Amino acid sequence: MHSPSTNGESKDMDMKVVGDSPTTTLTDTPFSPPTGHWDIRDTIGYGDKKWMNDNEWHEHEGPDEFSLGNLDAKEVEFYRQEEDWSGCGEELIVSTCWFGYRCLKESALDSMFEKYKLGSEDEAKLRKLVKSMMKGKVKPTNIACFGLGSLHRPYNEPKRSFEQFAALLKLMEILEISPNARNLMQNPEFSPADAIFFANYGFETVLDPKGFNSINEETLVVEIGGYGYLEERAMEGHWPAAFIKMAIPFSTRDHILERKGESSNQIWNRPNVRKRGSLKSFFEKEKVKIWWEYKLRRAFMKRSYSCKDIPKVGISHGMIATQLFWRKAAVGKRCDCIEIAGGVARVPLQFLLDMAYAAWFIRKRSEFTEEDDDDAWA
Repeated sequence: MHSPSTNGESKDMDMKVVGDSPTTTLTDTPFSPPTGHWDIRDTIGYGDKKWMNDNEWHEHEGPDEFSLGNLDAKEVEFYRQEEDWSGCGEELIVSTCWFGYRCLKESALDSMFEKYKLGSEDEAKLRKLVKSMMKGKVKPTNIACFGLGSLHRPYNEPKRSFEQFAALLKLMEILEISPNARNLMQNPEFSPADAIFFANYGFETVLDPKGFNSINEETLVVEIGGYGYLEERAMEGHWPAAFIKMAIPFSTRDHILERKGESSNQIWNRPNVRKRGSLKSFFEKEKVKIWWEYKLRRAFMKRSYSCKDIPKVGISHGMIATQLFWRKAAVGKRCDCIEIAGGVARVPLQFLLDMAYAAWFIRKRSEFTEEDDDDAWA
C-alpha cells in the first residue's frame, strides 16, 4: 500500500505480481492452470481441492469451509487470507480470515466511480454543513479512514463504498486537507488492487494497527458502518479533530462511543466474576471506579464535540444516517458531579430525539431498493 510519493510501492503489502501462471503441470493430476497476472498471496482455485498460491499449486490448502460455503462463493475469482484484529484494549484479538474477491481492471473501477462523484448540489450541502460547524473547532489536516470495504468484493457494484469515498474526497476539498498529507485507508479486506485505486487519490493503504496509530489531534477519522470496536480503538489515544460515523438510534446517535460501554458490558453483566447471590460485588471499589471514570470520559467527550447530521448526498444511500463530530478548540472543565449530572439531564431529550430519528430512519430505509440491500456490506 502506498502513497503517490512512493510511485506505487507499498511498505505494508507485497504488491509483486506473480505473472502469467505456468502452463506445465505441478501436481500429479494433469490440469491447465489459469492464465493472467496475480498478486502474491492471491489464492486461486482449480478443480477439486487444488489451489494456486505464490505461483505454486497445493492440494488440500485453501479457504476454510465457511468461506467456500458463502452464498457469494460462486462469484469469487480468488481468495486472500488476511489478519483480522477485533476487540479493543486488553481484549484485542488477532486472528486470520479468508476474503473472496473478483478481478476488476483499474479502468473498470474508474468508470464505475465516475458516476458516484458528487455534483455541485451535493457540494453545496456539504459546504453549508461545514460552514455551520467550523467556528471554534480544530482544523483537520490528515485523514484516517476505516472499514470502507474492498472495491473487488464478489457481488454487485460497491455502491456504498464508492459513495462514501466520493463524499470523503469532497470533504477533503472543502476542509482544504492536502492530498500530500498522510491520509490513510485501513481495512483487513483491502487487496493490492484496492491500494492502487486509493493511491491515485492520495491515500496510503496500511495494515492494522498503523491506521489507529496514525490518529492525532488533527485527524479526521471516517468509519461508516465498519467492523466492530473501531470507535473504541480510534478514541483510545489522541481524540481526533473530527469523526464521521453512523448514527444509530438508542446506541450511538449524537455520541461517538456506544452507550452500553464498560458500565454494562464489563462490570454489571459478568456473572462469571461475581459470587452467586451476592450484591456486594456490584459495589466493589475497583468496579465502581472503572464505571465512574468511563461515565466521566463519555460525558466530557460529549461536551468536547459538536455534532450534526450529514445531509443526504449522492445517488445511492451510502451516507444515510451519518453524523459529523467536530472537536471544539477549547472546552472548560467542570466538577465531576456536574459533568455526570449534565449527562443524566440530557437523557429524556435524547430519548425523544432518538424516537423521532428512528421513525425517520425506518421510513427512509423503506425506500432502499433490493439491489442496495444486496450491497449492504459494500
